Amino acid sequence: DDVIRLFDRAARPMPKKGEVLVRQMASSINPIDCHRRQGYGHNVMRLRGALKFPIILGNDIAGQIVAAGEGVSGFAPGDAVVGVKAPSSQGSFADYVTVKADTLIAKPAELDFEQAAALPYTFFTAWSALSKEGGLSRDTAKGKRIFIQGGAGGVGSMAVQIAKYLGAEVIASCGAGSKALVQSLGAGTVFDYASEDYAEAVKDVDIALCTANADEEAKMLSILKRGGRYVTVIHPTLAMTDEFGVLKGFIASKKLLKAKNKALTAEGKSIGWGLFRADADAVTLFREMIAGGHLKPVIDQVYPFEQIAAAMERVESGKAKGKVVVNWQAE
Repeated sequence: DDVIRLFDRAARPMPKKGEVLVRQMASSINPIDCHRRQGYGHNVMRLRGALKFPIILGNDIAGQIVAAGEGVSGFAPGDAVVGVKAPSSQGSFADYVTVKADTLIAKPAELDFEQAAALPYTFFTAWSALSKEGGLSRDTAKGKRIFIQGGAGGVGSMAVQIAKYLGAEVIASCGAGSKALVQSLGAGTVFDYASEDYAEAVKDVDIALCTANADEEAKMLSILKRGGRYVTVIHPTLAMTDEFGVLKGFIASKKLLKAKNKALTAEGKSIGWGLFRADADAVTLFREMIAGGHLKPVIDQVYPFEQIAAAMERVESGKAKGKVVVNWQAE
């Protein structure tokens, strides 16, 4: 069932080796939370041991360390931290959360907990798409032209800032009311997706990143240069594992992606499907950009924890500009 329940007597978890226990101050809702609540990815999550009911959803961590497990260095109780927890059955929508210490960084004083909570999961998703699938790095970014669809959204707003910081030229699309915001994040040219056709004005793009509307795949492929790459975070991999089972689903998705790329061989273009990752390189860049003031949180609305169902409805509406944040301390 598609049900949300609040428990006020949940047991406090204990940190294992390499983990810390965090007292959550804020978190944020990501579309994956809404999808998982509806059963999306259940076969993969079951295989990973992340489908033990009742499931605690959530990935973004913003709070204070209460205790550290064996082998943890660099953090101590009382430290304010920000970071991410990979999808599990014991997620971040709780007063107390255990999380691997190597996915956390110290929260800078310039960011409050709500602002910090708006950053991690979408940052790592955007970074993975641009870096792992798009091949973008500080060594390759200079002279590259990156188009980002949905530049005002959670992943899109992070992608704009990452691409700009690494040194690429950034072009983006968004709603009319968000153009100024997306420009302030680092996009040189911004198109209103409802009234302006970017495909008529944009050509020779190195990477086109889809974060909002998979129906624009052909359109985004058309603006790529020869050797360009279309990367999307909206793809059917998990849906296929839900339909066919884990093994057959992954095989089917790989076959589909291979067929798509084969069809593009003559044009010299390619497609990549991005997935959330939080490895050491991503954490390093996250720390660097935050410390230098190069990562701006974009917050749509803040809800108290008691209204988390309404917060999810806001995300599901598709109208949110940036992130929907949940505050554990709000009255």
